[in-house]
Amino acid sequence: MMEVKKIQSRQNEAYKKLARLFQRPRERKKTDSFVVEGRREIERALVNGYERMQCWFREESVQPITDKCAVFELKKELFDALSQRSGNENEIAVFKTRHWRLENLDLTPKSKILVAEAPEKPGNIGALMRTAAGAGMDAVFIANPKTDLYNPQSIRNSLGGIFSIPVVLDSSEKMIAYLKNHSFFIAAAVLNNNSINYTDCEYKAPWAIVVGTEAEGLQAQWLEVADACISIPMQPPIDSLNVSVAAGILIYSALE
Repeated sequence: MMEVKKIQSRQNEAYKKLARLFQRPRERKKTDSFVVEGRREIERALVNGYERMQCWFREESVQPITDKCAVFELKKELFDALSQRSGNENEIAVFKTRHWRLENLDLTPKSKILVAEAPEKPGNIGALMRTAAGAGMDAVFIANPKTDLYNPQSIRNSLGGIFSIPVVLDSSEKMIAYLKNHSFFIAAAVLNNNSINYTDCEYKAPWAIVVGTEAEGLQAQWLEVADACISIPMQPPIDSLNVSVAAGILIYSALE
């Protein structure tokens, strides 16, 4: 029979640890774990092989589970104090972090990759994951990461897409070396004198699209190795798009 531990106090140690996982990137790194809120996102993590360590239910909402993890029933007020969702979500899970590495990727000569250099906003990271997963990309590379991949907002904005695609965090230097060693065609999103309209780019598999931040764009090292510099035409005074919007336009154009 499934054992359920009932939590009624904010002073409970397990509850305080859960709160820290929601709030502190350092805690997620220290414990090598992260939180997922919502039935859809939890199911997508499980389907894609993520290990569930704990499952927390709102009071009177406990559901049977089949995997071996600690199960808690949390007083409504305590659950709602942590929840970052509106609506009828009654479940939070703690998962073990998965670490993808360049040397362990199982890519092919037809692989397609999205590279995002130094994204800072968790919401943008989540949107990039959702776009990449929806488009059927084979991996996402986060170069020179500046924020926690498993921030609850990143997971929420990805709609669970973050779990269905390999996500590698490493330096730009190592990622460039990997792409070159595996003969990837590199298309860098940048507006400069060498840029061509994104619709004119002739991709050769395997390929990678590289996007930078809206504020700083891409570092010079990416432009130096790019096989093509591509840009999206815009009407003044607008000179940039949200990075996830730009990535979506470029990816779907490349797939045509």
